[in-house]
Amino acid sequence: MKIYRKDLGNTELEVLMRPEIDSLMQQVVPRQQQNAEPVNDDAENTSNQEDSNRDSHNVSSEEKEYLESIFNHPFLTITGRAEALGLTSYMNDKIKKELTHKGLANDFSVNFGRFTKGNVKFMELKEAGYLAIGKSAPKSRKYSCSSEHWLWQTLIQQYYQSKGYQAIIEMRMQDKRADVGICKNGVVLAAEVELSAGNAVFNVTTDLKVGFDKVLVACKNTKVKQAVQKKLELALDEQQWKQVQIMLLSDFHFVKDIIKGTKA
Repeated sequence: MKIYRKDLGNTELEVLMRPEIDSLMQQVVPRQQQNAEPVNDDAENTSNQEDSNRDSHNVSSEEKEYLESIFNHPFLTITGRAEALGLTSYMNDKIKKELTHKGLANDFSVNFGRFTKGNVKFMELKEAGYLAIGKSAPKSRKYSCSSEHWLWQTLIQQYYQSKGYQAIIEMRMQDKRADVGICKNGVVLAAEVELSAGNAVFNVTTDLKVGFDKVLVACKNTKVKQAVQKKLELALDEQQWKQVQIMLLSDFHFVKDIIKGTKA
């Protein structure tokens, strides 16, 4: 450290200290730079990712209209929805793929038996899809099942409700749940949706055991119906057979209304 005479004047002292002052000033960071936040590559990448995620949930007016159509008319087939919205096959497929990519909706297939060639496709909203159109997503399905199975349960419930019956999805009788419980005039019917023959015997015998008066076994197609028939012939006695009806899901009258004017 340098030592200066006590009798130095201000001007002389300033001249002598100029080199030290200049050296110190080189280390001073301007106030604007001091207040600026340091650049963080990770933070910048995170911010870009968040922007990307937000963009993925942005929807065009056409996509929003499509989402609202799914909400208001959930049982329109994909082809039927295109017709209702006046979309070409190309635009319908483009919008559908975008909604799926953004996690707003997804499609699933349903077999309507003899009325169509192959499966028919539907769209259903995901939670983000409800939010995108300002709607509250329904509570999650209480019991896990496929979208196809859930659609049939919902259609059967609504069909019987329209006929004046009380119809409850996953109705419980003691420790057994029926796919749809149907009640009227003191009679309680269990409707079981069988997309395969695997659980048919258990469902029917247990439904009868716990107190359902009748069991309606609604099968996906003729092959499943024949397999269910054979299994139940071996499992049921004469009295139980009187309480059971086996049919095709496509035999419900509402199926014709769903596929009317649409293609698979």
